[in-house]
Amino acid sequence: MLQSRADVYPLDCLGVDCDIDQKLIFKEDSIDKLQAQIYSNETVDALTAEVMQLRKQLEAYQRHSYPEDLEIAIAAEQQENICFDGKLVPELYLFGSLKTSSTLLADNFNLSEGVVESRCMPWDLDNGAGDCPSGGTYWKAPQFFNNRDVVAQGYSAWLDHWPSCRQDTRMVAADMSVGYLHAHDDVLPVLKDWYGINLRRVTFVVTVREPMATMQSYFYYIPNLMGITIFKDWVQGMIDDPSKRLHPSWRNSIYAENLAACFDAVDRSQFMIVPMKYNTQYNKGTAPFHEYLWRHFGLPHAPTRDYVVEVSNVNPHPSLEDDLGTDLYNHLQGIMYNVTGPDRLADIFRVKTDLDEAPYLHGFQGLKHNETAIAEWITDGW
Repeated sequence: MLQSRADVYPLDCLGVDCDIDQKLIFKEDSIDKLQAQIYSNETVDALTAEVMQLRKQLEAYQRHSYPEDLEIAIAAEQQENICFDGKLVPELYLFGSLKTSSTLLADNFNLSEGVVESRCMPWDLDNGAGDCPSGGTYWKAPQFFNNRDVVAQGYSAWLDHWPSCRQDTRMVAADMSVGYLHAHDDVLPVLKDWYGINLRRVTFVVTVREPMATMQSYFYYIPNLMGITIFKDWVQGMIDDPSKRLHPSWRNSIYAENLAACFDAVDRSQFMIVPMKYNTQYNKGTAPFHEYLWRHFGLPHAPTRDYVVEVSNVNPHPSLEDDLGTDLYNHLQGIMYNVTGPDRLADIFRVKTDLDEAPYLHGFQGLKHNETAIAEWITDGW
């Protein structure tokens, strides 16, 4: 028990002028005073309930070791977990693209003991997450909704992959499947059908990377893409024949078109946009994004800040300029930036009216209607 200093700090110690230690002291003093008042059967139930609530708040202050946005985190802890028919279902979906550091984000986010992943079942199809071994295993990227054969198994089969509901502690189920963004035409209608009105409680995270770099990394991640082994030849083919741009390797990088369609289907304030460097570099003037997610959802932080280093799915390759040459590089940039460059994305993200709600732009410090500032934030961060 901390030494009482209630006479030093005012009773409104939950105000902004109190530091964390002061709040802890105030909470403990409040508990002691309430326990002293429990003296009759008429008051014992109400006062005991108040003591329990104070203890719960005290534990929250002790659990969140980082002071940033502490009140937000504690308020989020009180949220009810999302459950359907006795199963805990995802409250977070990663609508990212392949090769935008999504694996790193998933691995770091999962360091919190409050994060729950799906579990494969022996009858599962190989849907890109790999065959399910006997006894099952956890899938952070189950790829449920971008595979029509999997979706056809139905709502109950989807629920089977998630744990039983519990409300005694804050938990967030997460589906960290890449590919949902460019498969939005298949994914969102099913989510809207199965979640109904509860879809408004879901958060969609979108990681974005410079589109040409995303496409190059995709090429080296999947060898012999479309039967071509040289990246320069593959890009030239995309430029010469626009019909080839229907291939997932191209659509994976076209964030603007995909996001505009998502914003038409779901309230865009439910989306969090994260330029890749805000996920891979922890020197961008803000806490790492996975820590922000922990606070946003009211989840316990990992015991230490020994984070996962990005080693999964890392494929060495030349720089873009060396791979393409100056002329082809400039030609490709002109085409891609016309449809999904910083200016195009900034126009989609900015607030256009006083009643408009913008998506959350992680690390952006400017005015939400300032298209130029948003474009600069994208350029600096992806």
